[in-house]
Amino acid sequence: LMLSVNILPSLLDDSITKVDDLAGSMIGRTEIMMSILEEQKASANKGSEMMKSIVKAQKATSKDHKKFVRSQVVAATSRIEAKAAASTNKSITNLSRRAKDTLAKASRPR
Repeated sequence: LMLSVNILPSLLDDSITKVDDLAGSMIGRTEIMMSILEEQKASANKGSEMMKSIVKAQKATSKDHKKFVRSQVVAATSRIEAKAAASTNKSITNLSRRAKDTLAKASRPR
């Protein structure tokens, strides 16, 4: 009995020390996890900002591309219209020449 009375305070002190160490360790781990979460949050924010800037750049590029395509379509349409007009004028000229030739042949005495 006397031996257990002498050992009991020592065991109690050891248990308290172990609980304190465990609590300190858990607090330390919690602080480490919190700092990791803060870093992840900051990284996610940076990623979000980068994605926003990429989307802005893509929108600007898309607008520029639409303008470019529109200008190319207008230019191509103008060229086609010019070729069509030239072809029509050429056809009219050929038809007129044929008509004159036909008239000349028809009006010649045989």
